[in-house]
Amino acid sequence: MNKIIVDSFVKDFSLTADKFFTEVFVNRVTAVNAAYGYLYEKGILKKVSFEYLEFDGCVMFALDTDKLLPYREEMEASGVQGMDTACSHIFDQEYTPCLYSGAVELTWTMSTYREFDGTTERSWEIEPCRHMESHQVLDVLDIRQKQGVCEAVKYIFKLLREKKI
Repeated sequence: MNKIIVDSFVKDFSLTADKFFTEVFVNRVTAVNAAYGYLYEKGILKKVSFEYLEFDGCVMFALDTDKLLPYREEMEASGVQGMDTACSHIFDQEYTPCLYSGAVELTWTMSTYREFDGTTERSWEIEPCRHMESHQVLDVLDIRQKQGVCEAVKYIFKLLREKKI
């Protein structure tokens, strides 16, 4: 399986259920974030990520799940609460990839609405794509089609670093 993940680990993460979040959703988000926190603290996250940014208490990264496979048993034996749930979502679940970059986002619902050249419509995209101008989204789509998902995500991170998103 060659599933690209774009995700973020928020330090001092806490999320409580309210009327907008189901218990299953909160448990998934909390578990996956705890798993990435474990990988971050062990230095594994930085080693396997092909891009790695840190700002405002948030560590952003993109990786292929295949790069985490050697660490799966260690993750499952870590004793981190919810690690079974996290591993299931990281390794085993199918997610609809971002319409433009092809990346997978784990910590938020990917169904959203976007204004695209004056028309508001439902869309599937990762968080950074939701804030892009139309021409940037089309650039990401072009890069994905010509060079693949990894290069498209690297381009998105480049735009983030340059504060163009």
